[in-house]
Formats: sequence, structure tokens, C-alpha cells
Amino acid sequence: MNSIITPRAAAYEQLENFECVLSDCTRALELNPKYVKALDRRAKVLRRQAEKMASAVSAGQVDEDGVVGKLTLALEDVTAGCILEGFQRQDHLMLVDAVLKELGEILRTSVDFRYTVNRNKST
Repeated sequence: MNSIITPRAAAYEQLENFECVLSDCTRALELNPKYVKALDRRAKVLRRQAEKMASAVSAGQVDEDGVVGKLTLALEDVTAGCILEGFQRQDHLMLVDAVLKELGEILRTSVDFRYTVNRNKST
């Protein structure tokens, strides 16, 4: 079954139909939880979705919780892939690093904003 789902997910990714990619990758992982290719693809798509949402957060249109959630899930997937492959793939290690930096930046920005708002309320 994964031989059908994974190529379809790749095609959906090329079409930027991210919800279908996530659905297919999740289905592939239900069939085989150690399927690194599905973990990798799902992590990359979650990260791309988070990147698109981050600009909306900057504009105040979207709450940062959605971005944090997607980046957290991406981090879980890519970390699982690293563990399954014995931390041998440089691209996975670079993706972990990038996602951690993005997650840290969103959280730092959120904390800075909340601190400023609370500080302004008390004055």
C-alpha cells in the first residue's frame, strides 16, 4: 500500500496540495510507523505550512499557536527519522536545526510581545 501512497504524496507536494500530502503521509505511517520517507515528507510540509502561517502571525492575522503546533509536529517527525536512521543523514540533522531555530524564534517573539503588553498594562 505504501508503494501507492508515497508517490501520490510526492505528486501532491509538487502541486502544493499540503493537506493531501499530510493525509497520505499519515496513512502511510499508520501502515508502517518506521517509514522514514513519510516522516521526512510530512515534516517538510508541516514546516512549509508553518512558514506560510508565520507571515500571517507577523501581520497579526493568525495566532502563533498554529505555527508552534506545526513546527512541533515537524520536529517530532524529523527527530523520529533521525533516530530510525541512526543520526546518519546530514539533511535530517540540518532540518532539525532549522526547525528548532524557527520554533525558538516564534516562541521568543511571543514571549517578548506578551512581556511588552503586560508591562504596558501595569503602567
